[in-house]
Amino acid sequence: MPALANVQTLRNVPILTDLPESLLAHIERHVTPWPEHGNRLLFFKGDPGDFVAFVHRGRVYNTLHEPGGREIILGHSMPGELIGENTLIRAHRRSFTAQLSPDCRVSLLHRQYFAPLLANADFMERIHEQLCRHIHQLSDFVESACLYRLEARLARHLLNRMQGNDLEVALPESQSILAAMLNVSRPRLNSSLQKMQRDGLIRLHDHGVTIEKLEQLRYIVDAN
Repeated sequence: MPALANVQTLRNVPILTDLPESLLAHIERHVTPWPEHGNRLLFFKGDPGDFVAFVHRGRVYNTLHEPGGREIILGHSMPGELIGENTLIRAHRRSFTAQLSPDCRVSLLHRQYFAPLLANADFMERIHEQLCRHIHQLSDFVESACLYRLEARLARHLLNRMQGNDLEVALPESQSILAAMLNVSRPRLNSSLQKMQRDGLIRLHDHGVTIEKLEQLRYIVDAN
């Protein structure tokens, strides 16, 4: 990513909005772009937490792998978010593998440049707020994966990703990714999606679904 594009997108990162100009200039001076055609794995579970990453485009998936190789996606980050915020609070090893979507663009800020960020109370308050959101998202994943049957899990996923009253819900770039988000095999997920469509609850189309019977999806979740 060209340096000027980096600067522009960093100014649009919500966690950096309205921070002192000196702090923004420090970040812009020391941030380094991840190669556009580089490794799609930003870091592995167990790696040292020696940098944070700003997401400019695409998605970053927080993944774990079962002993048999099946992938589970614990959560994901969107453009404008920060990856690895907990490494700003305490040095530790990564608790998940960060996988970049094919179109993802990120830039890194390494630990030796953390000091001005740590010294800014407003920035660190935003870091703690983001960390709390991510803990809530992880709790939501565990609740769905452990306590909900697949149909209710899928309905809950669709409802949680609605934007206001918009009944168009975007899905990940592949069913394999959505299956990993729901902790289910891809064939079982596909079967559940097709059944919901046959029952008239949703309409599948490229890159997403249209919710046709909102109250019925809510009933499926509540009746789990």
